[in-house]
Amino acid sequence: MTRKTFNQFFDILNCTEWESFINESLNLNISFYPAAGNDYRPFLYFHEEYVNRKLQESQLNAEYKVDDYFAPDLFIFSDYDNSESNPFKSGEILYHDDNTSIKIINSCEIRQKGGPPHFNPNYVHYLASKTNHGRAFYFKAKITSNRIRKGETISYEKHAIYFIYEDICLIDKFFLANEIPITHLVWNNEGLNMGLGKINHEFLLPLSQMFNTKFYYIEARHESSESIPINNDLQIFSFPEIIKYQQAKLSKSELHKKFEVGWNIDSKEANGNRLHFYTKARAND
Repeated sequence: MTRKTFNQFFDILNCTEWESFINESLNLNISFYPAAGNDYRPFLYFHEEYVNRKLQESQLNAEYKVDDYFAPDLFIFSDYDNSESNPFKSGEILYHDDNTSIKIINSCEIRQKGGPPHFNPNYVHYLASKTNHGRAFYFKAKITSNRIRKGETISYEKHAIYFIYEDICLIDKFFLANEIPITHLVWNNEGLNMGLGKINHEFLLPLSQMFNTKFYYIEARHESSESIPINNDLQIFSFPEIIKYQQAKLSKSELHKKFEVGWNIDSKEANGNRLHFYTKARAND
């Protein structure tokens, strides 16, 4: 994805940091975490050193070279609703415990040209606040953690966008419409247990073939055959045609499981949800 794509989609309002970042970025490796809520773990768990250390420790990756992995340049998070009038202020602490802190260095709102897209209200249980839905915020975060490098605390900075959008609408109107690749994908939350969304995110895996996704974190429960399929609901919910088409192309055999993590930032990693790190199978695999 290039600067031209963003210039066509957004009006950038007095955000020097964003303009500097996007001007220097010809092609971006992008991480996408739908229904993220206040979860910013991809900043840690997609870090090059963390992934490569896990790959070296794992017994599942004998054929995988750690040099094949690369980290995202831009992290995209989304969620359907947020009640705060300005949820991403410069200087705000997004997360803090004894091991990790995530702080916003600077931020700005980036507005979609023509206003936010409309979405199908059948996808959700209630209509979100008109004040925030359809807004997007760029922010630069400073992450300080002892979870990346064993025996050492390191600090680094990452760029991110947070969309307060309904997920299917965002995928259809932003990623698909602009042919934006997603190199890293997290399938964890869906909002189904929170009373927000009605749609299982099972469509993410087949769609990821179009996005040319290379690396995945997938929550263990989504790997079960008990996962709720959405195929029978496609006509009811009026899914975009491209999502309907991709439903027939799901093949988990094309993904290779490499290691498992407890999806916690704090020291109690073993007590968290279990997410598995997958890589896309290469042609010679």
